Amino acid sequence: MTGMRSQRGVALITGLLIVSLATVAAVSFATQQQLDIRRTGNLIDGDEAWTYATAGEAWAKLILRKDFENSPEADNLNEAWAQPLPSIHLPGGYMVGRISDAQALFNLNNLVVQNRQNLAAVNQMQRLLILLKLDPNLIYPIIDWIDPDINATPPAGAEDDYYTGLAHPYRTANRYMGSASELRLVKGFNEKVYQRIAPYVTALPTTTPTLINVNTAPALILAVVANIDPKVAVALMQLRQDNPFKTTDEFQRALSDVAKVTPAQESAEGQPVFDVKTNYFNLTVETRIGYGRAALTSLVARADAANIQVLQRTQGLS
Repeated sequence: MTGMRSQRGVALITGLLIVSLATVAAVSFATQQQLDIRRTGNLIDGDEAWTYATAGEAWAKLILRKDFENSPEADNLNEAWAQPLPSIHLPGGYMVGRISDAQALFNLNNLVVQNRQNLAAVNQMQRLLILLKLDPNLIYPIIDWIDPDINATPPAGAEDDYYTGLAHPYRTANRYMGSASELRLVKGFNEKVYQRIAPYVTALPTTTPTLINVNTAPALILAVVANIDPKVAVALMQLRQDNPFKTTDEFQRALSDVAKVTPAQESAEGQPVFDVKTNYFNLTVETRIGYGRAALTSLVARADAANIQVLQRTQGLS
């Protein structure tokens, strides 16, 4: 009798164990299923967010085309393209974005033209470094990063022999920069230095002689390119706020009136220094759909209303 009771007890415990294991397995399966559903939902949301982001890029190209059709002679910050896109409600989320003038900044790739230093651009870059209270000798490792030779530029340049000796070695690019963020790799540009200069520089896919749009450039860049006091540059910015310059001659007259000087319109190499038009624009778009997020940064080239191309497209914000 006692044996039968013992057997029933073992059977009961075994039954309870089987039920417990089945319950754990069912919960595990249900949890995994919920995770799979959520993961799939996140992927769908992410794909939808990216689709809207690329649609934002198409929107930007349309805005730039209409702008060229309406005012091909000049570009300024009062035009529609320069206004931030207000938050747009989307099914399950939103989109924000803006277009900015890439030719309002100093083009790092102007430092080397036809495999030689562009002295006008070198002088401008050194002025920028000085105004930012950075070491003007930082210009030399940038030149070596871009130029095709393997000889360090005196007095403070750096080529492969420097970079291959680092704890994590690499080599110089010896080509035009694809992004201003490459400065993080250049000798002397730690994160603090890079963040100091980043708002004022860009890396366009080609040289733009020493050209900036005087209607959109920040005061510091105006001061650097025109070689004037930053306070004079601020006065010029205030002047253009209500009356953007329609021609470079208008800018020259304003500069003469405000700064009491008449700077050359061309560099020593005979290259134009100023313009009132822009050919390169930066686009940033951010979207969120459900749990999906997408950020898109694009460089757009506009030759005319019929020729607007995306030259670079990066996921994330630069």
